[in-house]
Amino acid sequence: MPMNKKELGKRIAVSVLGIPVIFFATVFSPWTFLAMMCILLTLGMIEFYRLFTAKGFYPIFWIALLFINLFAFLLLSLQFSIFLVALFLSFIAVLLVELFRNKPNPVMNISVTLLGLLYMLLLATLLVLRVNPWLPGVSLSAKGYLILWIFSIIWICDTGAYFVGSLIGRHPLYPRVSPKKSWEGSLGGFLFSIVAAIFIGAWFVPFLPVRERIFIGMIVGIFGQISDLIESLFKRDSGVKDSSQLLPGHGGILDRFDSPLLVSPIVCLYFICRYYFF
Repeated sequence: MPMNKKELGKRIAVSVLGIPVIFFATVFSPWTFLAMMCILLTLGMIEFYRLFTAKGFYPIFWIALLFINLFAFLLLSLQFSIFLVALFLSFIAVLLVELFRNKPNPVMNISVTLLGLLYMLLLATLLVLRVNPWLPGVSLSAKGYLILWIFSIIWICDTGAYFVGSLIGRHPLYPRVSPKKSWEGSLGGFLFSIVAAIFIGAWFVPFLPVRERIFIGMIVGIFGQISDLIESLFKRDSGVKDSSQLLPGHGGILDRFDSPLLVSPIVCLYFICRYYFF
């Protein structure tokens, strides 16, 4: 269904204001990127837990918010050993706090709290990509452009899928979760991802050969759309259209940054394999 002009205007206005902020925070330094990511992770986690409080569960907000920001700092600092210890401690902390909270549905409260923490941890892997230790010889500034490149592919994939689906979409992709998405739109988004990866990559990531840009474009085109469906699954289960109304025309943080949740860790895995095996 095409977006009405009012909603499209809001969407464009938020993009015009938000893109320069994202550009500056991402490229200026890893620490400005950390600051932006901590805000996104905090707001995204609050949105995620609100989906489940609507179902009568009581996730432990403060424990999760404390640990996700700690995880963000440790990932940017590449302190993987300390990160694993903190991950283990977060699990113990959730169990102990729930034991003494005296809230209904304790097992679901624990499950939802840990799910939210792990779900947002997927997005936090963008911080590892920002300092990407598996790209020796590439400057920190250039690694910032790598993040922007991935964001650009995701946004063009979403845009391509929307317009192709609006024009020629006939066959539902996954109506149980997202009835408006079509196979035609999904294929359009996939193809747009590859084209964007090649041509935008020539400017943002010239240190990556074309074949690698194509491969990462394929990762975004497939897993970005799957990640979007997963977030739609959570929203449909909670009976809401958007995770929040924080960003007019876009919905919430989770609505706008759902695709990187799977794309980022898989791209990280790609660079690890590239470094050690190729």
